[in-house]
Amino acid sequence: SNKQSNPNIITIDPTCFEGMPAIMGDFRRVARTAAPVRELYEHPNPESIAKDLTHVNTGNVPSLEELTKPLLESDVPILGCIPNELVMKLVESANDIPHKNDNIEEQSLLHLRNFVQKHAATADRSLCDVSNNNASMLSLPLALGTLSPRQVYHCVKEEQNKLEIEQGNSPSDINWLISHMEMRDYFLFN
Repeated sequence: SNKQSNPNIITIDPTCFEGMPAIMGDFRRVARTAAPVRELYEHPNPESIAKDLTHVNTGNVPSLEELTKPLLESDVPILGCIPNELVMKLVESANDIPHKNDNIEEQSLLHLRNFVQKHAATADRSLCDVSNNNASMLSLPLALGTLSPRQVYHCVKEEQNKLEIEQGNSPSDINWLISHMEMRDYFLFN
């Protein structure tokens, strides 16, 4: 053929994927059958948590300025392209945000429940668009650990059970959230 091959271009032609094993599919099938999702832990009883933490050395938690200082002192722009002025403005903006993180886990769980109950079934997941509730926006709470994949799973199942009782059928249109948790685990652990 007269086709010139360019080594700098990645080909995503479907023929490139012929014969490729469905590894993620295999992972998901095994995970579903061999490792069912465990129940959630109960919240700790406040009486069981130590009242006196004076003996615990928490160390020094660095400020945002301290964390970004080495990056700003470097001659190389952050990620090769972010100018120092932009980083400084972002740090200033972050410092100006009122910090209401007293109940961040509770806020994350409320956001999850709201999304599952009101938006998950109608989210247009074919878009690369997070506006208009087309995405769950759960990446940050999951990454920070203020939500767990098990909480997402149980919240979806709880809503499906509620709708099954009310409507007589179990809706699968919110099941994609569980599927996304499986994909997340696949890429985290493989």
